[in-house]
Amino acid sequence: DLAEPSDPLQLDRARVVRVDGPRQWLRFRRDEITAAELTAAVAARAELVDLAVEEPEIEEIVRRIYRSGVG
Repeated sequence: DLAEPSDPLQLDRARVVRVDGPRQWLRFRRDEITAAELTAAVAARAELVDLAVEEPEIEEIVRRIYRSGVG
């Protein structure tokens, strides 16, 4: 969560997928940017008051694998 509501953050290696008041959901690829680097990039643009990092659900990962035909 940000200290104040804000327009979607503009970040090079992550994208905002949802905004609800001061809370913004970001999606990023771990092979492009680390969670620590992303946190630093967000903190450079806005005051952070809370942060959560979530891994994708295993079902979503399996679904992506089947859709892409890998395997």
